[in-house]
Amino acid sequence: CLDFMGPICVKAMVNKRALMKVYPLLLVCQATGALHTEVAHDYSTAAFLLAFDHYTSVRGYPIKVVSDKGSQLTSGGNHVAFGSEETWQHVEETSARHGTDWEFVPAGAQFRNGLAEARVKAVKKTLDQMLSSTIIGGKPTLNYAELQSVLSQAANIVNDRPLFVKEMREGERIVPITVNQRLRGRTSTGRMA
Repeated sequence: CLDFMGPICVKAMVNKRALMKVYPLLLVCQATGALHTEVAHDYSTAAFLLAFDHYTSVRGYPIKVVSDKGSQLTSGGNHVAFGSEETWQHVEETSARHGTDWEFVPAGAQFRNGLAEARVKAVKKTLDQMLSSTIIGGKPTLNYAELQSVLSQAANIVNDRPLFVKEMREGERIVPITVNQRLRGRTSTGRMA
């Protein structure tokens, strides 16, 4: 499932005095609860598709995608900015060839995409802590690339949240089981064997 967070202001990469709004995209595995973040340069279909293409290049195509009916996803009038006149319907057909089925929750029923909404809330709380020192005089100090790095760190923190606790017989240690342990075999703070 996926969802966009609200806009975050960052410094432009070329003109350091200019500010730009970017939109974090959160993608959540419904089987494991694992969180992946991307940054869209604006709130358009083209920006979403660019971020989704980056995600699928790294993680592969999902079998099913659940989302709310954001205008950047469902507007038939939005055109993909890759030199053609493809509409979102064509994007759905193209991703279907890779085995991806799109499901949109009804308008006004964002709670039916609750897993993504919960991760948005968790990332916002984490970012509040992480970004508290990055705004000086009401202006952001991070640029687009730095924000992507901070969002990846926030996703790692969210993926390290305990799911349940397992008691180990050796030394009677209590070990929290996290999403990162299920995916990697260790927490992000754990040492490699």
